[in-house]
Amino acid sequence: MKILFHIGLAIVVSIILMCCSPSYSTDNIRIADDIIYNKERKDILDYKGGRYEIPPEVVGYCKINDIILVKWKPKFPLDAIYDKYDYTAWLYSQDSLSFLYWSIDLKEEKQIGPMDSNAFDQFCCSRRIPPCPF
Repeated sequence: MKILFHIGLAIVVSIILMCCSPSYSTDNIRIADDIIYNKERKDILDYKGGRYEIPPEVVGYCKINDIILVKWKPKFPLDAIYDKYDYTAWLYSQDSLSFLYWSIDLKEEKQIGPMDSNAFDQFCCSRRIPPCPF
């Protein structure tokens, strides 16, 4: 009887831990091993290492080989977690209605962005990345 109790307890604890883990949330889409897109917040985070973060509002993304490309429009005011980014120049420019872009290189473990459309096009050409259907 004790064995059945311990097995049942282990199953309940496992289910609770899985439901509390960010990778098992119904609001999350796994893009790569440790990288998730949260549908509710519309951001992209590396939930294990904290290497990558793209603040809200992610408009679209695609993964091509080891590179994740992200189309993005800042949501103001930014949450406190994203205070390290300064977008005031972009916000008050004539181009503030356009989108910005990010790149996450999984092989080199590098995040680049935000980039305007010209810088993004140059980045994609230099890396020979095909167009991404955002």
